[in-house]
Amino acid sequence: MYGFCDEHCLAILQYLQQLPVDEKIDDTSSIDVGLASNPEFTSSEITTAHVGEFMANAAGQPETPGEPGDLPDPSLGKDLEVAVSEWILFSAGWVYFNAGKLESMITPSDVPSSVPIKLNTGSFCLVIPDLCKQYPGTDMQIDVLSTEAPQPSFTAQGLGLTAKGNLTAYVLPANGDPVPVFTLTIVAQFAGQASLTGMAIVGKVDLLSFDVQLAASSVGQFDAHGLSDAVNILLKDAVVPFANKALSKGFPIPAIPYVQISNPVLQWGQGFLLVGTDATYSPPSWAYQNEGTRLDQAASRWMKQQEREKLAIQD
Repeated sequence: MYGFCDEHCLAILQYLQQLPVDEKIDDTSSIDVGLASNPEFTSSEITTAHVGEFMANAAGQPETPGEPGDLPDPSLGKDLEVAVSEWILFSAGWVYFNAGKLESMITPSDVPSSVPIKLNTGSFCLVIPDLCKQYPGTDMQIDVLSTEAPQPSFTAQGLGLTAKGNLTAYVLPANGDPVPVFTLTIVAQFAGQASLTGMAIVGKVDLLSFDVQLAASSVGQFDAHGLSDAVNILLKDAVVPFANKALSKGFPIPAIPYVQISNPVLQWGQGFLLVGTDATYSPPSWAYQNEGTRLDQAASRWMKQQEREKLAIQD
């Protein structure tokens, strides 16, 4: 993170050193925004390096493999610039995958009435005739499960995301437990963009393409590509909203007390996203008295107020 520096540097640096190591995202994960090294500052700017890694709240989960790549120097000409590594998004996917959160069960009631394909064996008779013979007019449910952590990529064109998983279809007998009838393997490519909401970077993705193969079947062999229309609807109407809900939680940017940001600019690069904003530093007037102490107190008060507001939102 790169920021402007003036006579208030001492207070800002003192605040940054007091930042909590973990910022809770939800019940599954927190993000480590603590300082990775000592801040560097000159008469015109501060440069701080933050860990920026999603961590599991539950004990015993494996650590995220790999490490972030090099990040660029500031280049947007803004007061505040933040460089974000694609590795942050990978660490998020790794945590949620290992926590078993990248799974979605879709039932007939979840399918909007406007969707032409219904979760009933009657919708699949042309492609899977044996399914209709064994289970005529029977409702179905679909389990979509990631088989590995999603792989993000940041390029000059924006966000790319590769997801691999299994789609298992079940029939729902009127008097009995769900019965698995076939499983498809899916490799899907998504493309997305990011925006700045408050002090958080949020994302949104759309389906770009996918490949589907038959992995197992108890209702005879069939060409999985014959289900492409159904899979396309499923991914767009179920998986994409699921992903976008997760991305809407955002990645918090370490905030500086009494700094107001405006006019954000986002620039994608190979392996990173650069966010720049204009910034105005406006501490309360009393903070200028006995500056070295008062500004530190102002930062502390601001931090406590932010924590109170966060707890109020959670409640």
